Amino acid sequence: MEFEFYLEIVSWKLEIENYIFMKLLNKIKNKIKQLEQKKSEKRLPMQVEQEKSNNTEIVKSVLEIFCPYCASANFVKRGTRQKKREKVQLYLCNDCQKTFTPGAVKGKHYPKAIILDAISLYNLGYSLERACGIINKMIEKKKGVDNFPTLCRDKKTAEISDSFGSISFTQSSGLPSENNYSKLKNIVKYKNQNVMEVRGIEPPSSWLASPSSRQATPMTDVLYQKNKFFENKLQPSSLANWVEQYKHLCAYSRMREFGMKLYAPENIIESATLAHRQLYRFRYHKAKTRLIIEEDFKHSKFWSLKEFLDLVTVECPHEYFQQGERASEAPIFFSKTDMIVRSKENYATKLAKFALESVKENKERHDALQRFMLANDSVTVATEVPVYIRREDLGHMQTQLGFELYKSAKAESSKSQFPISKEISNIKSQISNKKSEKLELMKIDELPKLITGHIDILQIRNGMIHILDYKPRASKEKPIEQLTLYALSLSRLTGLRVFHFKCAWFDEKDYFEFYPLHLVYKKTKGRRKKIITKEGIYNINQNARRIENLRPAVV
Repeated sequence: MEFEFYLEIVSWKLEIENYIFMKLLNKIKNKIKQLEQKKSEKRLPMQVEQEKSNNTEIVKSVLEIFCPYCASANFVKRGTRQKKREKVQLYLCNDCQKTFTPGAVKGKHYPKAIILDAISLYNLGYSLERACGIINKMIEKKKGVDNFPTLCRDKKTAEISDSFGSISFTQSSGLPSENNYSKLKNIVKYKNQNVMEVRGIEPPSSWLASPSSRQATPMTDVLYQKNKFFENKLQPSSLANWVEQYKHLCAYSRMREFGMKLYAPENIIESATLAHRQLYRFRYHKAKTRLIIEEDFKHSKFWSLKEFLDLVTVECPHEYFQQGERASEAPIFFSKTDMIVRSKENYATKLAKFALESVKENKERHDALQRFMLANDSVTVATEVPVYIRREDLGHMQTQLGFELYKSAKAESSKSQFPISKEISNIKSQISNKKSEKLELMKIDELPKLITGHIDILQIRNGMIHILDYKPRASKEKPIEQLTLYALSLSRLTGLRVFHFKCAWFDEKDYFEFYPLHLVYKKTKGRRKKIITKEGIYNINQNARRIENLRPAVV
């Protein structure tokens, strides 16, 4: 009895040590890969000085953060700096010990959020002047400039016209007009003495400073503040410079003229707030969808998708989204054998990095990214698209199309006869779960009655429909079941084949893509062990329960 007890303890010790060793080994491998990537991207200060001596500029993307003095990427955060309209993050370079600000905000007098909103308004079809007027009105509301009329309502009234931002002052009947005002010099004269300068506004004598004290009254201070605000309004020339500078990130600019001929700027995007357990903001770019489908023959088969998006705000069954299970929590699994997940470089990562620099709170990330991509890129057609799939639809896919839907089946772990500490029992349960987790085919009666969800970003490009999901830590997330259910739902609602769908999740650094058809339908012939792509050579996944590698085995 004692001998068996010691044997069990020794065997478990060996398994625990092996488990800990493999975990440490994987961490060391990942750290070495990260260091190698940093070394390959890092540039020596001597190379930078040599380029400067040759009068050649260092060409770097506005999206990259690097030290402008030595081009190093080895830096840490070091407080903030208060600018005129925003706070800017400061960085300390560990190589040259100098402090710098990111290149994306350097030299900009307006916050990044205002820049993005102004560019988005222009790309939606508004003119430069109209877009600047809307932005100026937004700044007015945020900064409380509307308090100005209340301060001077006894003497003057301020009227904001419909042209956004142009404010006209109307003089009341009770104002004295004994002062001598020169409109040519814009100087107020009182008893042959220059008292103050107020551009475009004629104040009465009671508001002026007395000759003896030479101090302005509170009303003149308000006029100065208001006048200073108008001098700092966003001008069309600034917006034109931003549009030209970020043109390479806003591919919709080439389609803007054609979109303006189809819809007015106010009607180009159809939106609705959906109260589905929580609030979702559905947005649909009508002009872009029509242009994408019409201009390329490969997209001509996607008219049914446009018809579905046109009817979302009218015929969406809202009661389904109060009852059904969410796609991210549905108890349906798919076999991940004979497939790969590709790690690619995609424009979505660049747009995410650019747009999310303007976000201050984490809860605003999804909405800010969706708004920017919908208005400015050339492939995003809708955001927060509501989709659902019923048990009957899943049963049809199982029986008629041969799709494989699984449930998780865990084998019962045998309990030890001897007392074991909590730490050992936890590690033992983790190891046994990894060994014993299996998948079993689901019967039609076991399928959920209803599954619902909302697609973050929907794109049409390269003859495929792309379903994208933004995940802040994409390299540690694997929402494969969730995205596959989105693809099955949209396929059922639009009548399109699953063959025409691709799914992906991404963040600012990574973009992972796969075919949902490879999960639900397995080939019986012609199976390959390796797939050669532009990124490298991928090994076909052999584990049915999880994806083992998100990166190529050989680069």
